[in-house]
Amino acid sequence: ATWHHLAETRGNNLFFVDQPAFTLFWQHRFLPARKLSRAELTLYREETDGCYRRSDEQILERYYSHEEISSFMEDTQVHPVALLGDQTMRQPQANSERIFHVYRKQTVCANVGGETG
Repeated sequence: ATWHHLAETRGNNLFFVDQPAFTLFWQHRFLPARKLSRAELTLYREETDGCYRRSDEQILERYYSHEEISSFMEDTQVHPVALLGDQTMRQPQANSERIFHVYRKQTVCANVGGETG
């Protein structure tokens, strides 16, 4: 997720979905100084007997910048192929909600003479 997504789209907000078979509450908090996002979800799902069952879940996410991700990948055997925004297969924009880092693993092939290349 991008900074824009965590800080502005989700921000410190409460979201909910109310459907005939379930109701979902989603409390989101973003702590910019720690680059942490916390979502607390409560789902009420209707059972066959007409009662509702409650389920709770917590999701923690840490934000990493493009520079941090690139730095993490420097000493690996993968190489950057593309940086894509959202699900458009295009370059990310300032207001992109997601950025996908595409890497390819370096392969070593042996040829007939036994040399690698």
